[in-house]
Amino acid sequence: GPVRLVLPAQEEAAATVRGKLTNAITGEPITKATITLSLEQGRGSSALRPIDELRGKDGSFEVREIPQQPCFLRVDAPGFHPFVTKTWELPPGDYELDIQLKPLRSLDLRLVDGAGVPIELCELHMPDPYADWIAPNSSQEFVWNFTVRDGRFTRDDLLPGPLDLTIFSEGREWNFRVDLTQQPDGPQTLVLDGAPVTRARRPRRSRRSGPRRGGPRRSRRRPRTARRRSR
Repeated sequence: GPVRLVLPAQEEAAATVRGKLTNAITGEPITKATITLSLEQGRGSSALRPIDELRGKDGSFEVREIPQQPCFLRVDAPGFHPFVTKTWELPPGDYELDIQLKPLRSLDLRLVDGAGVPIELCELHMPDPYADWIAPNSSQEFVWNFTVRDGRFTRDDLLPGPLDLTIFSEGREWNFRVDLTQQPDGPQTLVLDGAPVTRARRPRRSRRSGPRRGGPRRSRRRPRTARRRSR
């Protein structure tokens, strides 16, 4: 049955949130995770209150005695990108919140020229995968910039899905798309050959990364939202 994650009892009436954790790609339940309740305090600060570690076989969880104050839940699971709800202030009652976590992907690249020789030095740009969490309503482009030496690039904190890469070397530009929907088998080789000479762009560098934020709402239509149970 569900694993109960119980907070210390509050003197006032409080809310209860129940739900399941699943893999966003496969739909399989996540059986090991840590859920933390955070209370918002002041401007941009919070006091963390760890609840417990989830070990339910079906990914079920239950958070009880949530005070009627601005707060949010964070879910951390090994091998998955953290999930953070939007800040809410729930009236007393029972709510449901099903959470889908995205598995992390790793990328291992070999960058070579047309003769198969590793590129000695280049610059690699990719869209910041956490931009929707950093600035969800911003039209600004956030980009990760990396200096690549000896033709090898590795990263292990990417999200599943297509990933656009722009590579600059000696005044030339190459554009590639790699598919991280599934974890690639071994290194991938990108050949930097035959691209026209272009001026190197300098997109804004993203300075922060963090867990994805999603908001619980009282809706019956979306599985990731919280809804009030009828009695």
